Amino acid sequence: MKMILALIWLALTVACTGAEVKEQPADELILRTYQVPSGMAESVKNIMNNNFHLRTDNDNIKQYAKVSVLPNGQLAVLASHNIHNGFSKLVKDLTAENLPQPENLTLELWAVAGIMDGEPDDANIPSALAPALDSLRNQGAAKRFLLLEKLQLTGALGNSSTTQGAVISIRKAELNKANNRYILGLNLSSWLSGGDINTQLYADDGKLVVVAQNGLTMDKRKTDNPVIAKLKNVEQSMALFYILRVTSN
Repeated sequence: MKMILALIWLALTVACTGAEVKEQPADELILRTYQVPSGMAESVKNIMNNNFHLRTDNDNIKQYAKVSVLPNGQLAVLASHNIHNGFSKLVKDLTAENLPQPENLTLELWAVAGIMDGEPDDANIPSALAPALDSLRNQGAAKRFLLLEKLQLTGALGNSSTTQGAVISIRKAELNKANNRYILGLNLSSWLSGGDINTQLYADDGKLVVVAQNGLTMDKRKTDNPVIAKLKNVEQSMALFYILRVTSN
């Protein structure tokens, strides 16, 4: 993935600096769409949005390349004429190059309530979580577990994604790789816990990782979710556990 990003950046630098970019009025910005090789849209978008802007005399930043990814995988580029010329050359170069395809990954995240009583586990908890839950049980973290929610993301290595569920939110999930291990940058939140979780951790392909533990507090106003309604009757202390798994596709 690093090699792909380096090639993209080199192509962008060469393509878009052939002519001096001069300030142009906003009405000279042009919107065009481009088809880039599969799996590269997010990477190209991020590089363009992070690097191609100018600073005006009054010190306000004015972008000359605003790039978005469309639902069909194409890039929508709002930019000045000079940058469009360079970007067109970039797309041709990327299409002609025999670049390796980015690795596609699936991130699964389970939110589980740990409860300090002796009743059986929730029947909805998948058997795949047993190793992680048994480890938590052996550590005395909880005696039984109740599945609150599962979220899933799929994307290319190096991209950043977000999603929101009824109980938890993944505000940021960025996956990279080093020494054959995945590096995850995560920002997680839930209205059941007191604060956000910002962390970076390592994960192996297909292996469960217990990301974090937060105190679990009930908001009695939010009982539409039938699972949350069950927690209202729990008198023992509870904790919220995040468990994840990364799998290459």
